[in-house]
Amino acid sequence: MLIDFHSHYASELAACQILNADSWQQAEQATTTQRFSLGLHPWRAHLYKLDAAFWQELERLAALPQVWAIGECGLDKYYEQQTSKEAQEAILWAHFELAARLQKPLILHTVGRYNETLRLLQRRAKDAPALALHGFASRASVALPFWKMGVYTSFGAALMQNVAAQNALQVCPAERFFLETDAQKRYDIQEIYEKAATLRAVELPRLQMQIEENWARFFECNKQV
Repeated sequence: MLIDFHSHYASELAACQILNADSWQQAEQATTTQRFSLGLHPWRAHLYKLDAAFWQELERLAALPQVWAIGECGLDKYYEQQTSKEAQEAILWAHFELAARLQKPLILHTVGRYNETLRLLQRRAKDAPALALHGFASRASVALPFWKMGVYTSFGAALMQNVAAQNALQVCPAERFFLETDAQKRYDIQEIYEKAATLRAVELPRLQMQIEENWARFFECNKQV
């Protein structure tokens, strides 16, 4: 099975379909055989921020059994005009607390703010069952401190052309990576798996098995669902 760790589109291969704040109700209407992740994306944070009613609704829906993870959420340097760095950090902190209360994994969006994310994780990492940086496209040296903390990195379409992402995948610990399509449609998950297998110099079935093992470990707290 080719597990698509992080997708914005409905698919039987998606480990968790990411739902934006204006589509959360899909999770409530879905069957418990579907899997979702709910959170406030930093690109949309200016619409809601820390509104009490908004967060009450997020917590209610995030507690549903078909919601397997919290996120995506995080820090994005290029959206600080809409939502300040300080506000983004406060929102990320709220996601940490929600993941800790519900004991569900947390999926992180981080662009240009890895040091700041790492600082927050060092304070909160033990509170969430598992943590993953999705769409990782930076250097291995950036990922290294996260790997040391037990954080997973999920690689996507950047593997097709981004040399830094390719090099990072090549040295990533086997038990710390996933593959994903995210929101793009240019490359499907089969193409991304094939590229990753080539980069890691392993046969595709072995790569699939490794990611299945990582997936089971990441979502350990949801096995009863």
